Amino acid sequence: MKKEPLPGEDSQVTANFLDFIKKVKVLMASSEYKKVTKRLSEITRKYPGIDGTGKESKTNFSSGSNALFSSAIHGVFVGFWAEFELFLEVLFMNLAKTDEVTTSVVCATLQSGVKLQILKMLLNEVHNDRQGAILLQKARDAAARNMYVHGFWNSDEGLKNIEIVFRDVKSNYSIRRMKRDWDDAAMHLLDFVDAAYAAYTHFGINAEKISKYKRNILDFIPSPSPEKKSKKQGTHRNR
Repeated sequence: MKKEPLPGEDSQVTANFLDFIKKVKVLMASSEYKKVTKRLSEITRKYPGIDGTGKESKTNFSSGSNALFSSAIHGVFVGFWAEFELFLEVLFMNLAKTDEVTTSVVCATLQSGVKLQILKMLLNEVHNDRQGAILLQKARDAAARNMYVHGFWNSDEGLKNIEIVFRDVKSNYSIRRMKRDWDDAAMHLLDFVDAAYAAYTHFGINAEKISKYKRNILDFIPSPSPEKKSKKQGTHRNR
């Protein structure tokens, strides 16, 4: 029986991503991109004055986090993270020995941090797999998801550098600022992908297993809730 390659064994993952980064950089240097950003800079959105003067303020769509490259990098990261969350759910299904539908129902509203805590507890206390728990934590640390997803990005006018700003409120209100260039942003993604695939490989979960889980979620049709049923019946009777 032919062994199916795991995602972490595919060297093309890193090569393809680096190629993507190069293509976006080439695109940013093209005359077409410059025309687009020029056009975006001419489109403004007006906001009513909030300082009591009644004067309108303006903003355009070619600056800061609206820049093409920042959006591309950010979008790829969010896509990888979404796939990683599905991997966590497949891992939960394997460890808890549940089926796809039950797993989806249990995990549907769980935050990613809760999923990771449950999985690490199962690995450490039930399955005696401390290495697996360490790999999950490494992937989480490499992702730094909260900062990249819940923070905001700021860039200079020349789009050469970016700043990621993350605000937090626990016992105190705090603001963390990380200055990055585009190479740093690309390496952050690559570090996360490498750490995630190390976990995929350790647990023997590949792209096909994740796709099968997604198909089962999409194939399952939930029954209408009792509230929706009664509303439909009431509407029918009133006609």
